[in-house]
Amino acid sequence: MSEHFRFLSLPKEIRLRIYYYLAPNTSTSPFRDDSRPCCPSILRTNRTIYEEAIVEWYSLMPYKAYIGFKQLQLLSSLTISPDEALPWMFQAIKFLDLSIRLEKFSMTRLNCESLSQHLALYQLLHTCFPPRSIGAGNLQRLRIELDVIPPFFVAYKHQPDQLRRALDGNLSALRNLHGLAEASIIINFALVTNQIFGLDYFNAPLLPWKMEFMAILRAFSNDLEQFITA
Repeated sequence: MSEHFRFLSLPKEIRLRIYYYLAPNTSTSPFRDDSRPCCPSILRTNRTIYEEAIVEWYSLMPYKAYIGFKQLQLLSSLTISPDEALPWMFQAIKFLDLSIRLEKFSMTRLNCESLSQHLALYQLLHTCFPPRSIGAGNLQRLRIELDVIPPFFVAYKHQPDQLRRALDGNLSALRNLHGLAEASIIINFALVTNQIFGLDYFNAPLLPWKMEFMAILRAFSNDLEQFITA
């Protein structure tokens, strides 16, 4: 009778290398860039193998998440509210594309840290990205898309100082991150294009206050990018 091969007798470094060739590493089918099939069944072998392999499972492929309307949507179908615990595997993600809907809220709360902590957006970001000093997982590349929605634009289009404070109130938790290999932020004006440019995009003048609104967002984004990668 042949002897059974004891997989767990292999050095952990070799086991991790094996998981690397079994886990997805691209978001398009068949989910591996070498066109070989993934092997999710290995996650059902036993707890030790699951806990080792699941980290590879979430660290090779870029994932997408959306924060807005007081909830986080991850993996297209998993919805998490601020009072729910974030799945631990989130901390294993290395490459994340994150869309954030900028929210309008009471400016009086921005002067009180204890109150601003209760803002859903801040809570979700703080949960996703705790300070590096207490461990922020494996994240190496973060791509952020800021969605400017009409209520946000209308509230702050003539208020440059309040706009800066609102951006800080929405996104200050991202300053817990630093030392990432790559970070980029783009601003999506699609939902308010008509209000910024007018219906005639090519002929509508960009008034000074509109230009200032857009410039403040870009300057804030550039500063945040540099901070995260510093």
